[in-house]
Amino acid sequence: MGVNGFRNDAKNRMQNTVSGHAHGNLGVSWTASHHRAVWGMAVGCGIDCSKMAFAYGKHFKHKPMVGCGVVKYGKYPMPFAMDLGEA
Repeated sequence: MGVNGFRNDAKNRMQNTVSGHAHGNLGVSWTASHHRAVWGMAVGCGIDCSKMAFAYGKHFKHKPMVGCGVVKYGKYPMPFAMDLGEA
């Protein structure tokens, strides 16, 4: 899947696509053909980095994006990042 997986899924299918569980991605990317515009939305993940199951990533440079997404009226993708308390 990789960092561009959610974009590539939407582009290759030419249909709106929501992807989850890609720890480091949260956002929306649009692409278009001559006939339609489509989007891909990555909604991050819902893990708790402080738990032992995720200790393997404590030294990774990039941390998971904890978030969710809403698609309003089936047309408008809106990703939301969780407030992790950073200043």
